[in-house]
Amino acid sequence: MEKTYSSVELQPVEYRQQDNGKAIVLLRANIEQGTGYNDDGTSFDLWEADEVMVVTDLAEDEIMENFDDLWSLGEEQAYRRSRMEMRDEDWRADIDAALLDIMEVMA
Repeated sequence: MEKTYSSVELQPVEYRQQDNGKAIVLLRANIEQGTGYNDDGTSFDLWEADEVMVVTDLAEDEIMENFDDLWSLGEEQAYRRSRMEMRDEDWRADIDAALLDIMEVMA
């Protein structure tokens, strides 16, 4: 989950159909309108929300009825993407830390 910001009103679902039959869906929760400020001090409407992106083969009209499940799937997909981008040294450090935690619990 990430925070997203926009000067345009954010909607709970943004659906982007792909050529391969899948869709990229942006799910948004906790949408709030606030005020942003330009460098010169003038204000503008600013929208913010929690957002996840999910790749799915669901049709657009099925998204809202599956929102919570898709949100969880989006968080899982984001976690997997972040892990794939990690350097090998970081992977090893995470694995070493997890093993030490397990060993402490078992001791």
